[in-house]
Formats: sequence, structure tokens, C-alpha cells
Amino acid sequence: MTNRYSTQKLAEYWENWNKNKTEEVKENLVISYMPLVDYVADRVAINLPPSVQIDDLRSLGYVGLLEALDRFDINRGLKFETFAMWRIKGAILDGLRKADWVPRSIRKKSKDLEEAFQKLQSSQQEPVTDEQIANFLGLSIGEYNQLLIDVQAVSFISIDESVGEEGNLFRELIPDERSLSPEQQLDISEAKKVLINALDKLPEKEKTVVALYYYEELTLTEIAKILSVSTSRISQLHTKAILRLRGFLSRHKKQLF
Repeated sequence: MTNRYSTQKLAEYWENWNKNKTEEVKENLVISYMPLVDYVADRVAINLPPSVQIDDLRSLGYVGLLEALDRFDINRGLKFETFAMWRIKGAILDGLRKADWVPRSIRKKSKDLEEAFQKLQSSQQEPVTDEQIANFLGLSIGEYNQLLIDVQAVSFISIDESVGEEGNLFRELIPDERSLSPEQQLDISEAKKVLINALDKLPEKEKTVVALYYYEELTLTEIAKILSVSTSRISQLHTKAILRLRGFLSRHKKQLF
């Protein structure tokens, strides 16, 4: 994942953009950072059914890149690539949700699983086990594992809906570059505390998968190689981690909003 122009050329574009936001300079910056769109779209596509076209994801990501350029303030001294990647991913996820490509039956299964995790976890300190969830839902372990497979694609676009009336928790933890009131800064700080608390409660393997996928930006295949397990096992751990997080965060909405 590299920029299309030299570091010196990029610096010139940013200097020009900071002085005068013309369409010509914007176009140069967009061309420079299109590899970011390709990178994020490819990462998201790995976890989606073949029916979702990569070109559609890139088109959605392009919108996110434009939004990132409009919102970014170079004078804040922050790294544009990091800010842009969140905006690009957010735009792709928004587009997927609006397209509503997930069958209603799968969404219901995912919701039932989330509620099972939430109800069982609220009554005990230790993380709930697969056996407990399966028993709660009246399923065998084999049926429960199949259920995790059925809903795994949903987990990759649903974590941003975990908190608040309009969702987008992970993205909302990254501030708008143009302005933040003291109240908004406090809200973000509190959201981070709740999220960290939720992550700490995950079983170790699930916590590792979440850290490597969301913070180290590794793919599921790369994580599988590191942990010496199959990619399908990593996908299962990711799905369970997201279900636990959604359940935990849903119980703490009042602390955040």
C-alpha cells in the first residue's frame, strides 16, 4: 500500500490544499491516496460473500476518501492515512448497511445470538462458554458452530452499530478534525473507557484476534498463521468476540449517550 506520488510531491499538494482548496489540488490528493481505498476495500471484501463486488466497495470507499479530505485539518499535526482509513471503511460499511444485502433471517439469527450473550453474561463474571450459549438457545454444539458460520459476515459490518441510536462506535471514537467541543471530547473519552472495559472482559484468544485485526490491521489469514490455527477458526473467534462486545456495549448505552 503506497502513495502514487513522492513524499515531496505530496507535501506540495498538502501545502497547496491548506492554502487554497481547489478542485485540481483535490484531484491530485485523491489520486495519491486511492491505494488506501483499494487496501481497505480488499480487506473488507475478504470477509464478505462473493456476491458483493469489489468495485462497489471501492466506489463506496472513494466517497469516504473525499469526506476525509474535506474534514482533515493538516494543522492539527495528525496522520492523514490513519484518519482516512477509518473514514473509508466507515463509508463502505454505511453503504453495505444501506444496501441491506444480509438476509433478514441471518440478521435475526445474529440478533438472537447477541441477546443470548448479553443475558447470560449479565448474570456471571466469567465469559460465557459455547456450551452455555448452545444450551440457552436449545442447540447442539454442532448446530451452534454452524450458527456462528451463518452470522459471521454480519459481524464484520455490525460492530460499528454497537452503541448509540446511530451506531458507528469505532469511527466515532476518532474525532472530527474540524472541531470538537469539550462535551464531545468527554463523550469520546467515556466511550473509550467503556470499550476498553469491554475488551478486557473478552477471553484471551478472542481478545488477541480483535487486537490483531482491528489495531494491527492484519487479515484473518495472517492472524491464523500467527496463531497456528485455521482461518475458519479465527473467523469463529472474531464472530464470538463481536457478539460479546455488542452485548456488553448495548448494556452500557446510557453511559455513552
